[in-house]
Amino acid sequence: MAPHTCSVLLNEHPQLKYSTTRSVAKHPVGLEVGPQPQGVLRSNVFESMRTILKHALDFIELFNNGVEFPPCTVNVFRVQERMDYPRDTNGNITAMVHPHLQDCDWEPLNRGDPMFLTFDGRTILYEGANTVYPTFINEAAYYEKQQAFVTTCREILAANAIRKAFK
Repeated sequence: MAPHTCSVLLNEHPQLKYSTTRSVAKHPVGLEVGPQPQGVLRSNVFESMRTILKHALDFIELFNNGVEFPPCTVNVFRVQERMDYPRDTNGNITAMVHPHLQDCDWEPLNRGDPMFLTFDGRTILYEGANTVYPTFINEAAYYEKQQAFVTTCREILAANAIRKAFK
């Protein structure tokens, strides 16, 4: 799909399920392209979504016509946990996403990397034991959910060959 990318998010964490129509399907799939601010239509994001959706519809048509797809591997990001903003004892946010993390969805965050910048200028570093891949970084829709971003781990899954079985 170059130059477009389509990261695959596996959200099987019981505490991090989202209430959407895709959460009721037996094998749910959702397409979400961004980030972009709420109420804004960015042409580059719109065109990426159009390209990704076209590829998805082409796949469905080819599959329904009996085309066999060979085995492959797929890079996926498995949801681990929500990370909240640092807060004071009254629940007020005391730091913002660090500039080195902002707009770095799907990129590695290693132990010792800057994560937050307090309002008084102090950097808060990531102290996790393992490298994570944050996503949904600093999205306005998640402030009320006390979520600065979601951490994921990167995995490679093997997919078997598939072909529609005709009756």
